[in-house]
Amino acid sequence: MEEYSKRKTKDSHILNRHMIDERPAVVDARTRFGDWELDTVVPKKSDPCIMVTAVERISRFLIASLVERRDSMSIGRRITRMMNAAHTVPLTLTSDNGTEFAMHRRVSAQLGCDFYFARPYHPWERGTNENTNGLIRQYMPSGTEFKMDRKKLHHAVERINNRPRKCLGFQTAQEVFDKGNKASRPCSSGAIGAGGMPGSRLAATNSEENNVVHLNF
Repeated sequence: MEEYSKRKTKDSHILNRHMIDERPAVVDARTRFGDWELDTVVPKKSDPCIMVTAVERISRFLIASLVERRDSMSIGRRITRMMNAAHTVPLTLTSDNGTEFAMHRRVSAQLGCDFYFARPYHPWERGTNENTNGLIRQYMPSGTEFKMDRKKLHHAVERINNRPRKCLGFQTAQEVFDKGNKASRPCSSGAIGAGGMPGSRLAATNSEENNVVHLNF
């Protein structure tokens, strides 16, 4: 399998990585829309599924999905579908060094964005995502099974994305995301409605998109 090492450690066993030191400084400044942080959340050992989370840095908007398999191919495909389901175009993605992100080059090519890795054992370099995962744990605590419970995850993500945030001037992540996504994806045809989302926010084009949770998907 491409870019995958059988040894699973936090060290450099993912090939062809671009480290966070190579990432444009504008990402740290949070002055533009479209820079995302990625992570996975693992449930109780008896539960084979895994949660993939993505947080947009400027809006703190959360997308999350439960995946039945933990292999890098499944995770890579789901990241692409998560972004497509949210009708957003990422500029950069930044993850930790878990081998579940070994398909980073394929994800980068499919989404047309740059993929970077934080330094091993430096979770603060993805602090926005780490903090958001902590919010998810308020609804889905550590040591519990996820059991592919998309309804529970939907509830958690909806609450998180719609709570006013002091860091956002007491706007919600949903509100800031909608504004940023609309500005970054102008559409004259009317196919994309307010906030860059489809006219029907409940609409999904296929069963895979139904697995992705951001607000009303």
